[in-house]
Amino acid sequence: MKLGKNSVKQIAKLLPHIETFDVGYYDANVKAKDCDLMALTEHFTNLNSVRTDMWNVTNHGIMSVARAMGEQLLDLRIKGDTITDHYLSGTALETITASCCNLEYFAYRVNSSSQFYKSYLDGVTGDRIIALVEGCRRLKAIELYKALHVKKGHFAQIANMVAGELDQFALRKIVAVGYGQLFETGDYPFLRIEDNQRFPFLERSVNFAKERDSMWQEARVHLRLEI
Repeated sequence: MKLGKNSVKQIAKLLPHIETFDVGYYDANVKAKDCDLMALTEHFTNLNSVRTDMWNVTNHGIMSVARAMGEQLLDLRIKGDTITDHYLSGTALETITASCCNLEYFAYRVNSSSQFYKSYLDGVTGDRIIALVEGCRRLKAIELYKALHVKKGHFAQIANMVAGELDQFALRKIVAVGYGQLFETGDYPFLRIEDNQRFPFLERSVNFAKERDSMWQEARVHLRLEI
């Protein structure tokens, strides 16, 4: 299924108060383009959360959304694509850090186990994630899925940095899939470490997906009740 600017405009007329829009992050059958993401920022004035895959979306689109939403963007979740070679670049991640100072949740997934994965195109590095935490002090949670350029030592550095100025950082949760036990969590009682991903309940949001099982059906019912 493709989104399209006309679809965005029609949905905005019916549901103008949407805060979260998920197009492809949790379901690979939905596709968006850069222009579709920009249409979201134009038509949904209450939008504060964008979740997308990068099958057709480029770093230009991600950076344009970050600049357009700026302080309003609280939640950004991106899934890189190894088939189309669309990975989040270092420049894009730096733009997010510089533009979205109120960011509270950041997630990046890419299948680094895929035979098509190209390490040199993946710009999500440990140093840039550290810079994101430093620049976005309201960041409450980070979610990374097998990010090969982010090592266990980087997470420990982040935890120590936050521990040193606990009142200056909001970070309290790290979801690090594919890392196993990162470090002794007893040393950081303020921080919750997880090694899995969960399907979120939808609140004031639209998530395009197929009804593949009862979990999706439950989510659709929840969506109707919230609206």
